[in-house]
Amino acid sequence: MRARRLNGMKEDVNDNSKVSQVSRWAWRWQAIDYGFLLPLMSRLPYGLAHALSQWRGALNAKWGRDWAELSVGVKYIAERTAKAAQELWPRLSSPALVQQRYQAIAREEWHGNLLGQGSLKGLSCNLAGLEKMLQQASPHKGLVVLTAHFDSFIVGMVGLGLCGRKTSVTTSNVYEHEQVHSAVSAFFNRKYRGAEKFLNGGKFMHVETSLRAFYKALQRKETVVVVADVPATLDGQGEWLTWFGKQRKVANGGFRMAIETDSLICAMVSVTNDEGEVSWLCSDVYNPETDTHFAQSLFGFFETSILENPGKWWASHLLQDYPVRIALSSNAQASEVTHD
Repeated sequence: MRARRLNGMKEDVNDNSKVSQVSRWAWRWQAIDYGFLLPLMSRLPYGLAHALSQWRGALNAKWGRDWAELSVGVKYIAERTAKAAQELWPRLSSPALVQQRYQAIAREEWHGNLLGQGSLKGLSCNLAGLEKMLQQASPHKGLVVLTAHFDSFIVGMVGLGLCGRKTSVTTSNVYEHEQVHSAVSAFFNRKYRGAEKFLNGGKFMHVETSLRAFYKALQRKETVVVVADVPATLDGQGEWLTWFGKQRKVANGGFRMAIETDSLICAMVSVTNDEGEVSWLCSDVYNPETDTHFAQSLFGFFETSILENPGKWWASHLLQDYPVRIALSSNAQASEVTHD
């Protein structure tokens, strides 16, 4: 999901003359990192594995070793994350937030590998917040659950299955791109197939090829998770919402799913502490037919969750890719559209 603009990103970063190239050693290291180190961590006691995950994330931050930037061959995520941090948390240290971002995705990958082995070993899931949200759902309607690239979002998704909901999750086929290392692709496949054990009969499916299956699941009154914190394209489908103080155009696929299947819609993120306790932050459940401002309310929930948990939103580097609409004047009907 987070690297959906893999080809376009390479063009964007190549426009920057100061961009740092990825070494061949860093590319090859992914075979060891994803093929050996992550599986090894999954077999260690939780405390030791957590320490190794933090160390791995710190080194990835220092060396620019996110699989998305390794795939395009240039380092860009740290710089973009620092820019977003200055906008969202101006009083906090941008370098510290960059490191926390890489540590957040490192933890998600470690937890994803745990799930890939069909295990939640060491994790303690406090489902109270999630269960409270689900009590607002209706057995007579499907439920679209929006989430974000935030903390261990893969654990957040399987929480719905742990609550008894048959849950299908939208994924992207970007990790199958030829530019992505085969060890990374194998990791994603392993993670999704193992995590399906916890979806109460649901599946992880690529939105590019399985859109009809998601609609059918909602028509059967099941649950579908949509990762919603991705920018829309300027000329494509999307919805203008006030987000982080500006009018930004966000992807609206989840909104359309709910409307077109007469489903309810809500949002959630999960938060994991150092001891492995996972809790869920959840929005209210909305009916798009009667709650006309549901989209703004849901992204308001995301905004609050992100701002109150600095460093956990590991897609913050995409903030500058959202089209931004700026009024030309207080009386003007036209508006200027730019990218940050």
